[in-house]
Amino acid sequence: MLRKSDLKGFKIKENVARIITKLFADDTTVYLACNDNFSDLEALLALWCRASGGKFNVTKTEMIPVGTEEYRVQVTLTRQGRPGDPLSALPGGVHIARDGEAVRVLGAHVGNKIDQDAVWAPILETLERKVSYWLRSNPSLEGRSFLTKLEPGARTLFKAMVQCMPKSAEKTVAKIINKIMWGGKSVGVSHAVSSLPYAQGGKKVLNIAHRNEATHLKRAVRFSADNTEDWVIVATQLIEEDIPDSQKVDDLDATMHIFLQTWSARKQRAASTLPESIFQMLSVASKYNLRYAPPLLTEEGQRSLPAWYH
Repeated sequence: MLRKSDLKGFKIKENVARIITKLFADDTTVYLACNDNFSDLEALLALWCRASGGKFNVTKTEMIPVGTEEYRVQVTLTRQGRPGDPLSALPGGVHIARDGEAVRVLGAHVGNKIDQDAVWAPILETLERKVSYWLRSNPSLEGRSFLTKLEPGARTLFKAMVQCMPKSAEKTVAKIINKIMWGGKSVGVSHAVSSLPYAQGGKKVLNIAHRNEATHLKRAVRFSADNTEDWVIVATQLIEEDIPDSQKVDDLDATMHIFLQTWSARKQRAASTLPESIFQMLSVASKYNLRYAPPLLTEEGQRSLPAWYH
């Protein structure tokens, strides 16, 4: 119903279908354009509830304004999607997230100007508590190695995939791994050696920095493999808008794929406008020289490659 409705949703490109909703189990995320009215969405949901027997809990609905900082402030103050227009009024039970306030969406915390360290703090506190519990049994060296994958590894993996782990959290996790293996003391064996396989003299201890880089590389592979996913289309648009003037790219219609062409986005974090997940994906891909270089390419494949900036 939502996809067939007149709601405009988020339009990324002219030749790409709008983004209107994402569904997972009993969670629904809806994207509304500035010209969309929340009352129209409520009417659609009420019709669906009557037909299905389901019920939407409006009091649990949370809204994240998207736009300039001035617009976001006005939406929060007036409780109107178009400040000054009563037709765009938002119901009293809908919570509007202010800047700095994170909203949980399928395990990720999203919002405007949110503090990533604060998002990760509860996970790190739980990690510290669980590790202290496991260490009471005085595990063997092999058991401690396994524990680095069980707690610091498994407990942070999903969050690192959907949220990106900030460097401060990564350092904290590395210290916890050192606590697991050596009680937080300095030892003669470097972490690089202890993380090697047993056959190479190591103990297969989790290297959290390498694990996080692997998540970014995995995201880069997914980004390269399928250009029809909504997140890939959005990421591509954001990357194209982050191309610096030094790249001398005059026509964005000629920029097809960053891994297939010679141009690049901004590489300084302070200058880049990219979200952290996309910026880190490109940085790690560049570090490990991710390129499209098949040993053999058919004529059809050759003709499908970009004609410019290659």
